[in-house]
Amino acid sequence: MANYFTSFFAKKVRRSEDDKWRTTRFDTMAKVLTRIEPELLKKSLYRRRLSKACMNHDLKKAQKIIAAHLAGVKAKKI
Repeated sequence: MANYFTSFFAKKVRRSEDDKWRTTRFDTMAKVLTRIEPELLKKSLYRRRLSKACMNHDLKKAQKIIAAHLAGVKAKKI
């Protein structure tokens, strides 16, 4: 679930034009993430920061973290 959140779900929150990803689905994912063991979130700083923002229901902070991460990935590809 943690991999799904940081790889697929995060991209949809940032890039999708459908607001469901930022409203109902984001709230549902926040509830799910509270049940995940903390050891699974310690693999990367990105995963920890993004999960913490989501668990606190802070959409704006989560979007900033996702945007910075995707910009870094794009810069690395260039």
